[in-house]
Order: sequence, then C-alpha cells, then structure tokens
Amino acid sequence: MRVRGRDFRLVQGEPAVYEKTAESGARRRLGFCSHCGTHLYGLAPAGEEPIYSVRVGTLAQRAEIRPAVQIWCRSEVSWLSDLQALRRIATQ
Repeated sequence: MRVRGRDFRLVQGEPAVYEKTAESGARRRLGFCSHCGTHLYGLAPAGEEPIYSVRVGTLAQRAEIRPAVQIWCRSEVSWLSDLQALRRIATQ
C-alpha cells in the first residue's frame, strides 16, 4: 500500500534498513523489524516527497483497507486469479 511520507509513521521501534537496486536501476530502502525480520516497507530515497510502500499484512487495520489497484502483475504466477476457487480452511 502506497503512503505519502507525511502520512506515514511507525508506532514503535526502529527498523533495520537494507538498501538495494530495483529492476529500474533506482535505489530503494527496505525497512524490516529489527527483532523478527518482518518486512515493513519499501522507500525510494529520492523525490520531492517520500512514498512508502507499506506491507499491508503488518497493519492492525488491514481488514479495513480495500485494494484499488494491483501492481507487479507481469511477474504474478498463473494460478493467482483462481484463489477463490480453492477449498478454504478457517484455521491452521
């Protein structure tokens, strides 16, 4: 989920940050929980206002957020659109 820098804030902790080169050649910073390693966000270092790519699974409000667009579809697996047809199990 994309979030403008002025609207982004971490509730607690200080993330570990790893910088990598994206497919486009641009540099990206990736933030991780420094305790468990959970990927929290991606961030392009340059630009007028930073845009965070937040991992929705890390948010307490994730059930309230509905997607408006899907990106990186070029690399999706062929069976992704068939997930609703699968048998569903409520718990582990």
